[in-house]
Amino acid sequence: MKRSNTFVSVVTKALVTKESEPAYIKARNEAEEADNAYRVAIRKLDRQRLGVEERIEDTLKTLQKWEGERLKAVKTGGQFF
Repeated sequence: MKRSNTFVSVVTKALVTKESEPAYIKARNEAEEADNAYRVAIRKLDRQRLGVEERIEDTLKTLQKWEGERLKAVKTGGQFF
């Protein structure tokens, strides 16, 4: 869009095409679309959060197992190196 006339015509065209629809209906449709996009994003984020929590839990279990093995080795006089 090199010229301001081109920009004005694009904006005018965008406004004219939706003119048959009342503003409140257009606003309601846009709000519903935004709400649906928000819900999808929240579901995706929740799945990611659950995945991270599972990884953390698995890691903590592994670390606990290793710590138990380390303590057992210390009690028996085993060497680490």
